[in-house]
Amino acid sequence: MRLDGVISEFSRSKFVADAASIRVQAPTGSGVDASCVGHDSMNWKLLDEVRCRLRRRMIPSALVFHLFTSLRRLLATTWPSAVVAVAAWVSVVVCIDPAGSYPNMPEGPGLTVDEIFNVEQGVLLVEQARSLGWLNLVPGTSVEAFKPENHYLPDHPPLGRYWLGVHHHLTWWLAPPFEPEGPFVTACARTGSATAFALTVWLIGAFASCCNVFLPSGGRESPGSLKGL
Repeated sequence: MRLDGVISEFSRSKFVADAASIRVQAPTGSGVDASCVGHDSMNWKLLDEVRCRLRRRMIPSALVFHLFTSLRRLLATTWPSAVVAVAAWVSVVVCIDPAGSYPNMPEGPGLTVDEIFNVEQGVLLVEQARSLGWLNLVPGTSVEAFKPENHYLPDHPPLGRYWLGVHHHLTWWLAPPFEPEGPFVTACARTGSATAFALTVWLIGAFASCCNVFLPSGGRESPGSLKGL
């Protein structure tokens, strides 16, 4: 319900009563100077101040409600592509083990040339963020994270590596690998690639669904459109 509707439910005479009643209605600690009310003009000023304070209190809840409503509408219109994205993520995750880190899972594809050091760099960035502070990952403000002498390889942007590092730590925490031989395991970081692939599938499906809604005849040309050919 909008704020104007809430205010309209109360009679304005309730806010323009005598000074004593206004002092009683003014909430303690609200910051409203009840001693200033005594005339009708001051009462209207108090009413405006109360409305402003109510509006400031209602804005956060309204934003949260709008966020959940938008997310609900998005999922309601794109749930088929979300189901396909989840299926794609599961199909990739069950086959990510290239070196026996998860012996109970199917064997995954072999390692690529640059996969190992990208995972290593991602783990390095996450560990540096945990020890030096997350702001240290911002290029231009970093003191130590992006220096070559601190084992950082500046051949690729750090965002993709940071994505792999975060998924590596999350997977290690949820499903620890079997007898790891070092501080990082490539199979753990591959969940980051699976998540990125699933998000791509979902976004493509959602975009196609939204475009199909706005096209005439559900995205198909009507037979009448071919008469002029």
